[in-house]
Amino acid sequence: MSGVLDQNEEVIDVAYRLSSLSYFLEAVRSLSRLLQSAPPNLPARQKKVITLVEVARRTLLRAGVVLHTFAACPPHLEGHKRAYLELLTHLNAIKPTVTPDALRGKFLQAISSWLTLISHLTR
Repeated sequence: MSGVLDQNEEVIDVAYRLSSLSYFLEAVRSLSRLLQSAPPNLPARQKKVITLVEVARRTLLRAGVVLHTFAACPPHLEGHKRAYLELLTHLNAIKPTVTPDALRGKFLQAISSWLTLISHLTR
């Protein structure tokens, strides 16, 4: 499945699915499986994973989901929020292998506190 990150058409497809609440859960689960089975070890792959996670985050924010574990969530979006938080857990697991270059930009600022929180919760 790591080949998915090498093919731009596949990355675009996953990004499209992550941007739609109708396909969101399936896409997040696919990305989570990818992170568990074949952590991206090349900087180009890492950037793609981070971009895809950012697409997922923006989709939930656009839908009105507050991405804090303690915040209430509309019942029909609870599964989406839970899947996203699990995705962050998988991302946290590969954090030691992610190159600094892959983490440049706004995403690091937006996600770093979540990764810290998730790492404390999973200990």
